[in-house]
Amino acid sequence: MTTSELLLLVSEWLGVIALVWIAGISPRFQRRPINFIYQRRENVISFSLIIFALAAALLFKAFVFPAAAADYISLPGVVTLRFWMAVILLVPFVLAMLYRRQPVRTLGWGKTFRPSFQLGLGLVALIIFLHGKIFAIINHMSGDLAVLFLALLAIALLEESVFRGFIFIRLTAGFGDTSGLVMTALLSTIWQAALLVDFNAATGVVLPGLAVILVQGLVLGWVMKKSGHVIAPALYAAISNMILFLP
Repeated sequence: MTTSELLLLVSEWLGVIALVWIAGISPRFQRRPINFIYQRRENVISFSLIIFALAAALLFKAFVFPAAAADYISLPGVVTLRFWMAVILLVPFVLAMLYRRQPVRTLGWGKTFRPSFQLGLGLVALIIFLHGKIFAIINHMSGDLAVLFLALLAIALLEESVFRGFIFIRLTAGFGDTSGLVMTALLSTIWQAALLVDFNAATGVVLPGLAVILVQGLVLGWVMKKSGHVIAPALYAAISNMILFLP
Protein backbone atom coordinates (compact mmCIF):
# COMPACT_ATOMS: atom_id res chain seq x y z
CA MET A 1 0.00 0.00 0.00
CA THR A 2 1.42 3.36 -1.04
CA THR A 3 1.56 6.44 1.15
CA SER A 4 -1.13 8.18 -0.92
CA GLU A 5 -3.45 5.17 -0.57
CA LEU A 6 -2.91 5.09 3.18
CA LEU A 7 -3.60 8.82 3.47
CA LEU A 8 -6.77 8.34 1.44
CA LEU A 9 -7.90 5.60 3.82
CA VAL A 10 -7.17 7.77 6.85
CA SER A 11 -9.17 10.63 5.33
CA GLU A 12 -11.99 8.15 4.66
CA TRP A 13 -12.04 6.96 8.27
CA LEU A 14 -11.92 10.50 9.64
CA GLY A 15 -14.71 11.56 7.29
CA VAL A 16 -16.88 8.60 8.30
CA ILE A 17 -16.27 9.19 12.02
CA ALA A 18 -17.11 12.90 11.67
CA LEU A 19 -20.28 12.31 9.62
CA VAL A 20 -21.53 9.60 11.96
CA TRP A 21 -20.75 11.69 15.04
CA ILE A 22 -22.72 14.64 13.68
CA ALA A 23 -25.64 12.45 12.57
CA GLY A 24 -25.63 10.56 15.86
CA ILE A 25 -26.63 13.72 17.72
CA SER A 26 -30.09 13.46 16.15
CA PRO A 27 -32.79 12.17 18.54
CA ARG A 28 -33.89 9.80 15.77
CA PHE A 29 -30.98 7.54 16.73
CA GLN A 30 -31.90 7.41 20.40
CA ARG A 31 -32.86 3.96 21.68
CA ARG A 32 -32.88 1.96 24.87
CA PRO A 33 -29.68 -0.01 25.58
CA ILE A 34 -29.93 -3.78 25.31
CA ASN A 35 -29.12 -5.68 28.49
CA PHE A 36 -29.06 -9.41 29.12
CA ILE A 37 -30.02 -11.24 32.30
CA TYR A 38 -27.31 -13.88 31.91
CA GLN A 39 -24.52 -11.78 30.46
CA ARG A 40 -21.71 -14.29 31.00
CA ARG A 41 -23.70 -16.89 29.10
CA GLU A 42 -24.14 -14.44 26.22
CA ASN A 43 -20.38 -13.85 26.10
CA VAL A 44 -19.62 -17.59 26.04
CA ILE A 45 -22.21 -18.20 23.33
CA SER A 46 -20.81 -15.38 21.18
CA PHE A 47 -17.24 -16.70 21.30
CA SER A 48 -18.32 -20.32 20.86
CA LEU A 49 -20.50 -19.58 17.84
CA ILE A 50 -17.83 -17.57 16.02
CA ILE A 51 -15.33 -20.42 16.49
CA PHE A 52 -17.87 -22.91 15.16
CA ALA A 53 -18.87 -20.69 12.22
CA LEU A 54 -15.23 -19.99 11.31
CA ALA A 55 -14.38 -23.71 11.29
CA ALA A 56 -17.45 -24.55 9.20
CA ALA A 57 -16.72 -21.76 6.70
CA LEU A 58 -13.08 -22.81 6.29
CA LEU A 59 -14.11 -26.41 5.69
CA PHE A 60 -16.62 -25.22 3.10
CA LYS A 61 -13.97 -23.10 1.40
CA ALA A 62 -11.41 -25.90 1.38
CA PHE A 63 -13.56 -28.83 0.29
CA VAL A 64 -17.12 -28.06 -0.77
CA PHE A 65 -16.85 -24.94 -2.91
CA PRO A 66 -13.82 -25.99 -5.04
CA ALA A 67 -15.59 -29.26 -5.79
CA ALA A 68 -18.69 -27.38 -6.97
CA ALA A 69 -16.82 -24.66 -8.87
CA ALA A 70 -13.28 -25.52 -9.85
CA ASP A 71 -12.51 -21.95 -10.91
CA TYR A 72 -13.21 -19.46 -8.16
CA ILE A 73 -10.33 -17.11 -8.91
CA SER A 74 -12.49 -14.84 -11.07
CA LEU A 75 -14.36 -11.91 -9.52
CA PRO A 76 -17.80 -13.62 -9.72
CA GLY A 77 -16.31 -16.73 -8.16
CA VAL A 78 -14.74 -14.81 -5.30
CA VAL A 79 -17.98 -12.93 -4.60
CA THR A 80 -19.96 -16.17 -4.71
CA LEU A 81 -17.57 -17.81 -2.28
CA ARG A 82 -17.74 -14.82 0.05
CA PHE A 83 -21.54 -14.91 -0.06
CA TRP A 84 -21.86 -18.57 0.89
CA MET A 85 -19.26 -18.24 3.62
CA ALA A 86 -21.23 -15.28 5.00
CA VAL A 87 -24.38 -17.41 4.97
CA ILE A 88 -22.56 -20.16 6.88
CA LEU A 89 -21.36 -17.50 9.32
CA LEU A 90 -24.83 -16.13 10.03
CA VAL A 91 -26.86 -19.35 10.28
CA PRO A 92 -25.71 -20.57 13.73
CA PHE A 93 -26.21 -17.11 15.22
CA VAL A 94 -29.75 -16.84 13.87
CA LEU A 95 -30.58 -20.35 15.07
CA ALA A 96 -29.22 -19.56 18.54
CA MET A 97 -31.27 -16.37 18.68
CA LEU A 98 -34.46 -18.12 17.55
CA TYR A 99 -33.95 -21.08 19.86
CA ARG A 100 -33.52 -18.76 22.82
CA ARG A 101 -36.45 -16.56 21.69
CA GLN A 102 -34.46 -13.37 21.65
CA PRO A 103 -35.81 -10.34 19.73
CA VAL A 104 -34.42 -9.46 16.32
CA ARG A 105 -32.97 -6.23 17.69
CA THR A 106 -30.34 -8.36 19.45
CA LEU A 107 -29.10 -9.16 15.93
CA GLY A 108 -28.65 -5.48 15.17
CA TRP A 109 -32.02 -4.99 13.51
CA GLY A 110 -33.57 -2.44 15.84
CA LYS A 111 -36.07 0.36 15.35
CA THR A 112 -33.67 2.87 13.84
CA PHE A 113 -33.73 1.38 10.34
CA ARG A 114 -34.88 4.50 8.47
CA PRO A 115 -32.38 7.02 9.91
CA SER A 116 -29.63 4.39 9.76
CA PHE A 117 -30.41 3.69 6.11
CA GLN A 118 -30.24 7.40 5.35
CA LEU A 119 -26.94 7.62 7.21
CA GLY A 120 -25.65 4.66 5.21
CA LEU A 121 -26.55 6.38 1.95
CA GLY A 122 -24.68 9.44 3.17
CA LEU A 123 -21.64 7.26 3.85
CA VAL A 124 -21.88 5.79 0.35
CA ALA A 125 -21.87 9.27 -1.19
CA LEU A 126 -19.00 10.34 1.07
CA ILE A 127 -16.79 7.38 0.15
CA ILE A 128 -17.42 7.82 -3.57
CA PHE A 129 -16.55 11.51 -3.30
CA LEU A 130 -13.42 11.04 -1.18
CA HIS A 131 -12.04 8.35 -3.51
CA GLY A 132 -12.87 10.41 -6.60
CA LYS A 133 -14.87 7.56 -8.15
CA ILE A 134 -17.88 9.56 -9.31
CA PHE A 135 -16.87 9.53 -12.99
CA ALA A 136 -15.60 5.95 -12.74
CA ILE A 137 -19.05 4.85 -11.61
CA ILE A 138 -20.77 6.95 -14.28
CA ASN A 139 -18.47 5.61 -17.02
CA HIS A 140 -18.98 2.02 -15.89
CA MET A 141 -22.68 2.37 -15.14
CA SER A 142 -24.18 -0.96 -16.08
CA GLY A 143 -26.24 -3.82 -14.78
CA ASP A 144 -23.05 -5.68 -13.86
CA LEU A 145 -21.92 -2.87 -11.54
CA ALA A 146 -25.33 -2.76 -9.87
CA VAL A 147 -25.31 -6.53 -9.41
CA LEU A 148 -21.82 -6.36 -7.92
CA PHE A 149 -22.87 -3.71 -5.41
CA LEU A 150 -26.02 -5.62 -4.44
CA ALA A 151 -23.97 -8.81 -4.00
CA LEU A 152 -21.43 -6.99 -1.82
CA LEU A 153 -24.27 -5.41 0.15
CA ALA A 154 -25.84 -8.82 0.74
CA ILE A 155 -22.50 -10.14 1.99
CA ALA A 156 -22.05 -7.09 4.21
CA LEU A 157 -25.54 -7.45 5.69
CA LEU A 158 -24.87 -11.08 6.56
CA GLU A 159 -21.47 -10.39 8.10
CA GLU A 160 -22.45 -7.20 9.89
CA SER A 161 -25.52 -8.89 11.39
CA VAL A 162 -23.06 -11.23 13.10
CA PHE A 163 -20.21 -8.90 14.05
CA ARG A 164 -21.77 -5.46 14.49
CA GLY A 165 -25.09 -7.07 15.42
CA PHE A 166 -25.09 -10.24 17.52
CA ILE A 167 -21.50 -10.11 18.81
CA PHE A 168 -21.07 -6.34 19.17
CA ILE A 169 -24.31 -5.91 21.12
CA ARG A 170 -23.43 -8.68 23.56
CA LEU A 171 -19.76 -7.85 24.06
CA THR A 172 -20.40 -4.13 24.59
CA ALA A 173 -23.13 -5.01 27.09
CA GLY A 174 -20.78 -7.38 28.90
CA PHE A 175 -17.40 -5.62 28.69
CA GLY A 176 -18.28 -1.97 28.03
CA ASP A 177 -18.37 0.07 24.83
CA THR A 178 -14.63 0.38 24.22
CA SER A 179 -13.61 -3.18 25.10
CA GLY A 180 -16.59 -4.65 23.26
CA LEU A 181 -15.85 -2.57 20.16
CA VAL A 182 -12.19 -3.63 20.11
CA MET A 183 -12.95 -7.33 20.70
CA THR A 184 -15.56 -7.32 17.96
CA ALA A 185 -13.11 -5.69 15.55
CA LEU A 186 -10.49 -8.33 16.41
CA LEU A 187 -12.94 -11.16 15.77
CA SER A 188 -14.03 -9.67 12.43
CA THR A 189 -10.36 -9.24 11.48
CA ILE A 190 -9.74 -12.94 12.15
CA TRP A 191 -12.72 -13.72 9.94
CA GLN A 192 -11.45 -11.48 7.13
CA ALA A 193 -7.97 -12.97 7.43
CA ALA A 194 -9.41 -16.44 6.85
CA LEU A 195 -11.29 -15.14 3.79
CA LEU A 196 -8.24 -13.44 2.31
CA VAL A 197 -6.09 -16.56 2.26
CA ASP A 198 -4.96 -16.96 -1.39
CA PHE A 199 -7.41 -14.29 -2.63
CA ASN A 200 -4.61 -11.78 -3.27
CA ALA A 201 -2.60 -14.21 -5.40
CA ALA A 202 -5.71 -15.57 -7.08
CA THR A 203 -7.36 -12.34 -8.16
CA GLY A 204 -4.45 -9.94 -8.48
CA VAL A 205 -6.40 -7.44 -6.39
CA VAL A 206 -4.27 -5.52 -3.90
CA LEU A 207 -5.93 -6.25 -0.56
CA PRO A 208 -5.39 -4.14 2.56
CA GLY A 209 -3.27 -5.47 5.38
CA LEU A 210 -4.70 -6.89 8.56
CA ALA A 211 -3.93 -3.66 10.43
CA VAL A 212 -6.08 -1.74 7.95
CA ILE A 213 -8.87 -4.31 8.29
CA LEU A 214 -8.70 -3.97 12.07
CA VAL A 215 -9.07 -0.18 11.89
CA GLN A 216 -11.92 -0.65 9.43
CA GLY A 217 -13.59 -2.93 11.95
CA LEU A 218 -13.22 -0.27 14.64
CA VAL A 219 -14.81 2.32 12.36
CA LEU A 220 -17.66 -0.07 11.53
CA GLY A 221 -18.21 -0.56 15.24
CA TRP A 222 -18.38 3.21 15.71
CA VAL A 223 -20.99 3.44 12.94
CA MET A 224 -23.03 0.68 14.62
CA LYS A 225 -22.75 2.27 18.06
CA LYS A 226 -24.10 5.58 16.80
CA SER A 227 -26.71 4.29 14.33
CA GLY A 228 -28.05 1.29 16.28
CA HIS A 229 -28.75 -0.71 13.11
CA VAL A 230 -26.55 -2.91 10.93
CA ILE A 231 -27.80 -1.33 7.70
CA ALA A 232 -25.48 1.69 8.13
CA PRO A 233 -22.21 -0.26 8.64
CA ALA A 234 -23.31 -2.73 5.94
CA LEU A 235 -23.73 0.03 3.35
CA TYR A 236 -20.36 1.46 4.34
CA ALA A 237 -18.66 -1.95 4.09
CA ALA A 238 -20.28 -2.66 0.72
CA ILE A 239 -19.19 0.59 -0.92
CA SER A 240 -15.68 0.29 0.55
CA ASN A 241 -15.34 -3.15 -1.00
CA MET A 242 -16.78 -2.06 -4.34
CA ILE A 243 -14.29 0.82 -4.57
CA LEU A 244 -11.51 -1.80 -4.72
CA PHE A 245 -12.89 -3.12 -8.02
CA LEU A 246 -13.27 0.26 -9.73
CA PRO A 247 -10.48 1.59 -11.98
